[in-house]
Amino acid sequence: MLIIPAIDLMSGKCVRLTEGDFNTQKIYGCDPVELALELKYAGARRLHIIDLDGAKTGSSLNRDIIKKIKKKTGLILQVGGGIRKEEDVKDLIFDGIDHLILGTVLIENIEKVKEWIDEYGGDYFLAAIDVKNGSVYSHGWQKNENISPIDFGKKLFQIGIKEAIYTDISRDGKLAGPNIEETKKFSNDSGLRVIISGGISSMEDLREAKTLIYYGLTGIIVGKAMYEGKVDIKEAIKQFQD
Repeated sequence: MLIIPAIDLMSGKCVRLTEGDFNTQKIYGCDPVELALELKYAGARRLHIIDLDGAKTGSSLNRDIIKKIKKKTGLILQVGGGIRKEEDVKDLIFDGIDHLILGTVLIENIEKVKEWIDEYGGDYFLAAIDVKNGSVYSHGWQKNENISPIDFGKKLFQIGIKEAIYTDISRDGKLAGPNIEETKKFSNDSGLRVIISGGISSMEDLREAKTLIYYGLTGIIVGKAMYEGKVDIKEAIKQFQD
């Protein structure tokens, strides 16, 4: 299991949102590339990078930074935000990005995603299962799709998706603790391996989340808790990363 630090990018800056609300952005005064290098030296093997501009508008403003992070660190990157066309897929894979996080396109054109999986392989793609009040959200967490996450997960499993990032939007950025029970239920019922996201606030949260390895958990994403000093990422990696 991996501890996966999160870097959210907006207009080239490291930011964090609360519940995905773009009006709540908090800017952190750190260079994204330098931060990625610091995380590598802390022991991280994989980074979670979201292009928030791309997630909101479908047009990436941060892709050059993401490519630079890959080149400078050599870490495994899982990248999301605005990946909606095959040109996006080809561009990122060509530049060595390891995993592409798909969200909105899974809702709008699942058949196209099936073609990508058939052509490039299922290991490249992670599904973003972003949930609030029992329903899947898309378009940078702005649109309620009124779809059950478990039903959606089963559908994705059938087309060849193997792994999902399960995020409880209502907890994201609030340091309220992850939604352990719903994540467990999703993994059990959908058949997908799961990376848990949203709400990690302490080392105790990490300890509790790690119990989900018996239910298909492969990683834990740590975001705001790292930036706010609630979790020492080096110590977290030392204690909980396999």
